Amino acid sequence: MPCGAGNSLALRCLGGSIIPPPATYNPGQIYWVSVRLLLLAAALALPMAAQTLLPARPGVILYREGEVWLDRTAVEISPAGRLEMYPNAALTTGNGRAEVLLNPCTLLHLGERGSLRMVVNSLTAARLELLAGSAVVEADGGSRIGSVEVMIASRVVRIAQSGVYRFDTAPPRLRVYFGAAELEGGPRRLAGGLAVDLTSVRSGRFDRKQVDALQEWNDYRVRTLMDESGIVKFDRPRICTP
Repeated sequence: MPCGAGNSLALRCLGGSIIPPPATYNPGQIYWVSVRLLLLAAALALPMAAQTLLPARPGVILYREGEVWLDRTAVEISPAGRLEMYPNAALTTGNGRAEVLLNPCTLLHLGERGSLRMVVNSLTAARLELLAGSAVVEADGGSRIGSVEVMIASRVVRIAQSGVYRFDTAPPRLRVYFGAAELEGGPRRLAGGLAVDLTSVRSGRFDRKQVDALQEWNDYRVRTLMDESGIVKFDRPRICTP
C-alpha cells in the first residue's frame, strides 16, 4: 500500500514508499505549508495512545534519504522509535539528505555532504551549528513558538518570522526567501528577498526564483507531508501566521 493510503498521519508514513516528485518543477509555483497546522491535524487524527509517538523536542530526525549518520551511526527511521539529536550530537550526510524537527512549527532539511551540530534542544529554544554543506529551514509561527538560531561561520542567525531560509557554508551565506531574520553583529533585520555574506556582513537583494535540488527537495517534502495529511495547500508567500 502506498504511503498515506488509508492513513491521515503523514509522520507515520515517513518510512514507507512515497510518490515520485513531479516531472517538471516551476520555481514560481511554490507551496507554503503551515507545519503547526500539519502537526496539530496529525495529533487530532491519532488515538491518545499513539500520540506519544509524536516528536516532543528539537532535534528529532523525521526522515532521511541515502547516506545519513548520527554520531557515526547510520540513521534508520523506524516506526517503533525515533532518533533524537541531543546537545553536541552531530548529523552528517554523504550522498543523502535529512529532515530534522527544530520545534513543532519548524523543519530543517540538510543537503548532501552536509554536517550540523545540535547546541541547544530545549522546547523553548533550539540552536544548532551548520558545519558543512547547505540547509533550508521552513518555519511557521516565528518566535512565538520558540526561538530558532543557526550558527554559521562564527555568526548567529535568529529566525524572527515564519518563512523560508537558506544557509550555505561555502561561502558562508544566508538567503531569506520569505520571512525575516536577525543577525548578530550585522544588519538588524533581514527581510524576504535579502541575502547576506556572513563573512563580510554585506547584504543585498537576490533572485528568489533561483532554486536548486535541495530547495526542490524541501518543497517536495512539505508537499508530501501536506498531501498525506489531507491539509489544504497554501501558496507562498502567504504566511499562515503573521
